[in-house]
Amino acid sequence: MMMEKEESLEKIYFKSLFNNAPDSVALVDTDGYICDVNSYFETVFKVKRENIIGQSVIGSTIPVYFHERAIRTFDLILEGERGPFNDVLCVKHDQTTFPCRVSAIPIFSDSEIINAYIIFHDLTEEYERDRQLLYASAVVKESPVVLFRWKTTEGWPIVYVSENVSRWGYIPDYILAGEKSYLDLIYELDRQKVINQVKAHEEAEDEEYEMEYRVVTGDGQIIWVDERTSVFRDDYGKPVYYQGTVADVTARKNAEIALSNNLENVRRAWNQTIEVMALTSEMKDPFSVGHQKRVASLSRAIGEELGLEKEIVDNLEKAALVHDIGKVEIPSELLNKPGPLTDVEFKLVQTHSEVGFIILSRIELPWPLAEIVYQHHERMDGSGYPRGLKGDKILLASRIIGVADVVEAMASHRPYRPSLGIDVALEEIEKLKGTALDLDVVNACIKLFKEKGFSF
Repeated sequence: MMMEKEESLEKIYFKSLFNNAPDSVALVDTDGYICDVNSYFETVFKVKRENIIGQSVIGSTIPVYFHERAIRTFDLILEGERGPFNDVLCVKHDQTTFPCRVSAIPIFSDSEIINAYIIFHDLTEEYERDRQLLYASAVVKESPVVLFRWKTTEGWPIVYVSENVSRWGYIPDYILAGEKSYLDLIYELDRQKVINQVKAHEEAEDEEYEMEYRVVTGDGQIIWVDERTSVFRDDYGKPVYYQGTVADVTARKNAEIALSNNLENVRRAWNQTIEVMALTSEMKDPFSVGHQKRVASLSRAIGEELGLEKEIVDNLEKAALVHDIGKVEIPSELLNKPGPLTDVEFKLVQTHSEVGFIILSRIELPWPLAEIVYQHHERMDGSGYPRGLKGDKILLASRIIGVADVVEAMASHRPYRPSLGIDVALEEIEKLKGTALDLDVVNACIKLFKEKGFSF
């Protein structure tokens, strides 16, 4: 009675396992025909229990081209083997296939196998994970971006590096064995700069940072890299390690350096051109030698006093250096005339602004050099020339050069009069500020001379 009860409990136990197993399970006889399947089998193989019972387990679950191998596996099961056996491709009722791992539990009666549970473990998700890992590994291997993790302790020992560090001529295991710390990889001349920047990021409690510097490859080459790193901290907020991507940007950096050098060469050539143009106009008017340079010097100082950006101040200075370039078209006898000019002569001299515009407008620049020169004799109240512009219609650079031009001209010797002195010049612009001359520009100019010690 006790034996029968134990057998009954065992059947209930196995039936529960059978029905609730997380894998597809088929109960088969020794001829390989299906006696029963669990609900998971129905779901995975997309077949109803009543339609599969009595069918060959091999014919119902394994593609034809795997039958011979499946038969050998079933023979092993009949000999008591449990597996798992080699992974195999299984086929569903709708003829779609999926990867599977087969194992078995033989059922004995009087030491003889009378049935077996065939267990089909679906490997679809596992294969997909492996595929993604292989893909990710291939991407990393081909990527120009090297992954690093290093500790914050002395020398920054590396605890992880991606395999593609081999692009830099290093063997990953060599680095991970402690033969090279992260600091060792950094080019010696950049090392302290990197240390200082990392320290600054730590003190600012930045969670991420980015910087560019040079590293030394395994074969001794020096390359530029862009590092983008996350800072990992302990419970007390102290950095314990860094993890980031380091990309070789040598090609881009070299292009930037070459471009910078080219721009510097262009800038130098342009400055020399400006100087030649300034010299050309001053040779026509020997009494004004140095006038444009002095106006340029004062214009720059006024621009800086007004808080203009460096590039704007640089361009302002260049424009001031050639503001009288149009005088090359004015007869020398008029420019050097010791006495007052007639109305006709004065009108002819006034054309130098327009002539300067015509000359300079042929130069293509990202800033309005020709227009600045064209407007430098315009006045805020419309009393200037050649177009009688007013207020904001006049470029700020032209307003600045206009004030500097008045001050320099009055303070310097001219063919028709001696120098009037800087004090008289400053008094004159003081009278004209807010009317003919820009208020802020005049105030800045006077401050330079009276408070900041500016002189020609």
